Amino acid sequence: HGWLSHILAFRVAAGWSRDVEAERAEALREADETVRLGFDNCDALWLVIAAYWAAGSPERSIQLYERSIQRRPDIFVTMPFTMGVAGVGYAQAGRVEEGLALIRRFEIEHPNDEWGAVWTRVFVGYAELCRGNYARAADVLVNPPSEHDGMCRVVALMCLQRDGEALAQYSSLRKANPAIALGHYVDYFKTFSADRAVGTELTNGLSRLRDKVKTAGAAP
Repeated sequence: HGWLSHILAFRVAAGWSRDVEAERAEALREADETVRLGFDNCDALWLVIAAYWAAGSPERSIQLYERSIQRRPDIFVTMPFTMGVAGVGYAQAGRVEEGLALIRRFEIEHPNDEWGAVWTRVFVGYAELCRGNYARAADVLVNPPSEHDGMCRVVALMCLQRDGEALAQYSSLRKANPAIALGHYVDYFKTFSADRAVGTELTNGLSRLRDKVKTAGAAP
């Protein structure tokens, strides 16, 4: 249930779903079932904490994280990745400094670990995007590990008026996935942050990119 919720939620986030609303609802149902069955299982709960915010419910990520550590303060001692994942939920819900503090705690657990370093910068990029620090987001998301992370950098660059860099980044993503759903991302970033002003900036940035892509004669 945990892995299914995680996969469905990130299919929704990345625009790979053919029915976004149906898969979002299914992701949340599977997440709820995971919590019911595995409320004391750290390996299951980190998946769900990520799935909740990826499916558009960061508040539920926060609630689950806080409830879990209240019941068992050491529950995630063997899964520190959870702190980074929960940090994104805090950032998306508007509690950016709390989110960054958790991400830094995760980084401390993996100070010389390539895996930890990659995900630390991805999580920091998400958090900085949530509060409109586009320069920092674009900086840490250089060489993004996924299409979703690449689009986070693209939208940050568009908000910085660095259109040429954004187009180059988008073109590299399209080489990997010619069917990239730019229209989906325009909608997705509306609610990426609890700060509606940031959401508007992100959406306007990607809308400008879509216009540029259309003008260039490529499929949007």
